[in-house]
Amino acid sequence: SAPLLDDAIYGITPGKYRVPHYGSKALGQAFGPLSLDQICWFCRGVEAQLNSNPRVVVGNLEERGSRCNSAVLLGAFLRLRRDWSIERIGAAMGEEDALSIFPCSWSDGSQEVSGHLRVLDCWAGLDMAVAHGWFEAACLETEDDTAQFCQDYLHAVLTYDVSQLVPGLLVSADPVTTARDPNPETFAHVFTPRAPAFGGSESGNRGTPAIPSSPGLRAVPMGDMDLPPDIISPLSPKSCDTVCKEYSGTPNAKSGSGSFVSFLKECGIGFIIRANFRYEHGMPSDSYNKSDFVSRGIRHLDLPVPDYGGSLPTTRDLRKLLNATEDCPISRFGHGIIIHCKGGFGRSVLFACHLIAQRFTVYGSALLGWVRMVRPGAVTTLQQEQYILDLGRGRIELTADKSSSENRQKPCTIS
Repeated sequence: SAPLLDDAIYGITPGKYRVPHYGSKALGQAFGPLSLDQICWFCRGVEAQLNSNPRVVVGNLEERGSRCNSAVLLGAFLRLRRDWSIERIGAAMGEEDALSIFPCSWSDGSQEVSGHLRVLDCWAGLDMAVAHGWFEAACLETEDDTAQFCQDYLHAVLTYDVSQLVPGLLVSADPVTTARDPNPETFAHVFTPRAPAFGGSESGNRGTPAIPSSPGLRAVPMGDMDLPPDIISPLSPKSCDTVCKEYSGTPNAKSGSGSFVSFLKECGIGFIIRANFRYEHGMPSDSYNKSDFVSRGIRHLDLPVPDYGGSLPTTRDLRKLLNATEDCPISRFGHGIIIHCKGGFGRSVLFACHLIAQRFTVYGSALLGWVRMVRPGAVTTLQQEQYILDLGRGRIELTADKSSSENRQKPCTIS
């Protein structure tokens, strides 16, 4: 049968779960959901097939991961291209598939693989994003529109390790970890350099280092606890919830992309929040000096959360977050917010989800589904998953036609 996706257009292996900047072994037992760009190309592929075939058949898939991902993709097509309601999708797909569970991101197999995210939550996440204007389904109208959307989406994540959860609210890895990544597609400079990579200054800020060096700060090997306690994360070398990039290989010539701060300004970001400590296990060097962002007109706030024991913010952390961002109309250019932790998957995503729940009417379960698709690898612990589920209106429930249950194991056809 003809493939639904074109490798020449897509650029990566379609239908395979991946987290950019990380090898497949790091993903552990996690197998999805697939990323937003993969979902978009699936919708275009099905549409193209329907132009020449009366029906497209999605057959039974016995392997759990393939079946869950296929269910999300098919539901996404029905919601985004046929405007079906979540209830109608659930009735057609059946309760068994709708309530199938995805393992928590980065599940390592050391304990029973479990998670809270359901296929239903992914459908609801897309529905929520369309309803609030976070995602424009019109980008799927033509192949060119889809290509442009996916190109912009992938440029942000592959070059800058940045994902937009809602317009004006971004999450990312600590920019120093991406600048140090030997991958030639990633940016080389946090700030526009005056001289060699990883250092220098912008015009008008001569001598300001991109990555600071001071008597109290230095890159340290794993297990070295000599840094000041207010700068290094408590128990950092023993962290059990952290996600670390792989820094093997020799750095190659970078792609020549602009600096991280230039990208933020292009995105209309006026506030950056750091949820990690200046040095943590797995970081190739110390983080940046916050004054380097402030001197370039970008507000900065440090809200470090220890990366262990579930990696959850405290009530005090959340109060600081809300107070600091109260005057930020993120929909206005220049007032956007970016939140980062070390990897941009756990602590930063939780802070961002808390802001979203404060500003929009959402179901926590739909929000969990949305962020897992927009930023594969997001939400790194079961405690974090439960935290997001409890936000907003909580968990959305399936109200499906019981008569659909007798058809749930049959192939689903679209026409």
